[in-house]
Amino acid sequence: MSNTVIIYGAQWCQPCKAAQERLRRAGVQFRYVDVEKEPYPNWVQNLPTFEVNGKAMFNVESVLKEVKK
Repeated sequence: MSNTVIIYGAQWCQPCKAAQERLRRAGVQFRYVDVEKEPYPNWVQNLPTFEVNGKAMFNVESVLKEVKK
């Protein structure tokens, strides 16, 4: 099964950049949504926020665990 991973972040957000790099190194494909330039769900309150197969997640290690299932 292919996972759909979305990162909600902003250009100034260093943890967002680190999360993107971590996912790239792990070989996880993702879509990045810059919340200052694109619409995003109203449940996104902190950056970075991740969405994996429709499920909200709040740290990159949880994302990696989910996509490895």
